[in-house]
Amino acid sequence: MRDKPHYTILFILLLLTTIIAPAQSISLPNQEEELTKGWEPREILIDTPLKINVVFVGGTYEINEELLTQRVREQLPWYAPYVVDENRYLGINFTSIELNIIRAPTEMVNDFIRFIEANEGQFFNPERAEPVIAEYNEQINYYISTILNEPVNIPIIWIDAFLVEEWLYKNGPEYLNISPSDYTIYFFTMFDEQQAITAFYVDAISPETDEYIISAGMNSFGGLNRLYFVNLDTIPVGSDPCALFESGGTCKGATSYYYPSRWDLINIPNAEEEFYNTVSSYIYEITFFIFLRGYLYRPSFEINLYSYLIIIDATSDNSAVQQLGGFTSSRFSDALTALIPYAYMIVDTRVIDIDDYSGLRNTVFTTLIEEDGYAVIDCDAVPSEVFNLPFIKRLQNVRTVVTALFVFDLQYNVYTCSPGVVGVGFKDGAIASLDIETLLTEGPTPTLFHETSHTLGLRHPHDASPLPWSADSFSMLYSWSATPMSYDSAIIVRMFQEGYYIGSMDADSIDLGIDLYLISRTREIIYNALKTLQDGGLTRDDLPSGMRTLLGEIGRELDDAINEVKAFNFFSWGEFYGLGAQEASAFDYAFIAYDKAVKFSLMAERLLDYLIESKKLREEAQKLSQDLQALKSSNEKLKNELDDLKKRYAETEARLRSLEREAGGVDIINILILIIGVVALVVAALIAVRSRRRHYYIPPPPPPLT
Repeated sequence: MRDKPHYTILFILLLLTTIIAPAQSISLPNQEEELTKGWEPREILIDTPLKINVVFVGGTYEINEELLTQRVREQLPWYAPYVVDENRYLGINFTSIELNIIRAPTEMVNDFIRFIEANEGQFFNPERAEPVIAEYNEQINYYISTILNEPVNIPIIWIDAFLVEEWLYKNGPEYLNISPSDYTIYFFTMFDEQQAITAFYVDAISPETDEYIISAGMNSFGGLNRLYFVNLDTIPVGSDPCALFESGGTCKGATSYYYPSRWDLINIPNAEEEFYNTVSSYIYEITFFIFLRGYLYRPSFEINLYSYLIIIDATSDNSAVQQLGGFTSSRFSDALTALIPYAYMIVDTRVIDIDDYSGLRNTVFTTLIEEDGYAVIDCDAVPSEVFNLPFIKRLQNVRTVVTALFVFDLQYNVYTCSPGVVGVGFKDGAIASLDIETLLTEGPTPTLFHETSHTLGLRHPHDASPLPWSADSFSMLYSWSATPMSYDSAIIVRMFQEGYYIGSMDADSIDLGIDLYLISRTREIIYNALKTLQDGGLTRDDLPSGMRTLLGEIGRELDDAINEVKAFNFFSWGEFYGLGAQEASAFDYAFIAYDKAVKFSLMAERLLDYLIESKKLREEAQKLSQDLQALKSSNEKLKNELDDLKKRYAETEARLRSLEREAGGVDIINILILIIGVVALVVAALIAVRSRRRHYYIPPPPPPLT
């Protein structure tokens, strides 16, 4: 049984209630002082201009800056990094597009040409590369000959696109007086200076299969850093897979039909007009597809990340491990760590036999769609079985990511969801089933990391879907960018070969998404806490000083985070040495604000608990006060009755004496006995009446407060 509080404790609590929570704290809020004002949820969190350096290297083009800027603004009126979540998004509204158009100095052009000539053709396997390059040389010269109506044999200098980006990143800022962290687009028009065409390639040797892979015919590349380059003298010789996309949106292949070169602008009436159209389209698309791709799935942030990498042996002879060859989970683990460096991560790698999980086996093989020479995993049924295998733990405050690779017998290829697709990322995880060619050339890790990155939020560089204001859009040219999300096998394998794993553009996409999530989540936490207090009748002035101070700190941290986002300082790896331990980037400020918001919410909870408890105490004190008043009234009546009894006793005593004098010798003893008997009866009657009533005891007064 709970004891009633001692009156001294009750008195102190009531006094503290008066000091901390004055009577007006439970009054209706003043509309002008609503707690939630300024914290209401919103989708567009940040308004800022977008600044891009546009650098022309070589050539004699006279650039009309005003006209080029106007054309870009017509195509890119605004942009919000999109976060898919039931048609909601949060992001940045670029209020204006500010182009810093620069003509590269002659010294930079000459040094760059010397660099290209000195590093021509540094293939990892020249013998394997030679026939590929010869074929592209023939294609490029044939294309130009067709335009000029005469045979040509223009020298073509092939250079590694990774090396070109590295040179521009290291040397461009010094020549151009710009920051390495600026978003910069380079346009090469150096044919007049070179009397040759520079074309780009990327080659690699898979660390898992030792196979050589090369991708050539590029006219553009970038993404390892915040830069992208385009050679307007080069014919883009890529594939045109746009017929595969039946979304009803727009698609552009990596060909000269969609991306004309300077050769396509020769001898046409509106050459200048088309030049500006071409360049402005590149600027728009590079901004859209490369610099600010945004999220595929809604971002979230958990300090703890538990990744399950599951190899599902669906072979008839348990040969999955032998098929995987040089696969090791360490590369996959290193890649995830590079993607989200501010999370504590565990990668749990397991090889399981599908025969040990009857439900999974039955679902896979009863729904497997088999065709001539290949089969397709049913993605309506299989993913839920995989993501809910009995050993998978989903713990509170831990982000669980599941990546599963099915390994089947080699007699036919098994694809995922639809023919030709080797892997698919879902919100709850990723599933892959490598076809034989991919398995034997790339190895499994690039595909596994690609699909897991989808789960964590990354999109393809060629995929602009969905847009805030337009239909689905694909520009396959931008698979020529340094990202594991590329569709170009040589690029993704090269990144794993050199240990890059992700470039600046992927890091920016993840970091910006998490920054926006933390800012939005912080606002949401504060709004919910303040709304609850406001519904309880509190106004801003009613908050304890500690809560008001903390609220001000959170507001300042969010302002700092937003300012860092505007400066495109999303996360600083070089300055990072612990969550909340430094203030060097938008992530740091946003995380500190988020952490303080959680503390504020807990303080709001304790304040509400206190107010509820103090209200109970006040109600209990009111009841005790009523009882006290009843006790006082009863005691007053008892006192009056006692005084009346004393008065009547005195009157009786006086009457006895009078009778004694009047009787003068009457048997006083007998009369006295009679009177005492009467009085005794009266007293007995009073006592009997009082004994049926409740007894009250007046408590001692409380000790004085010190």
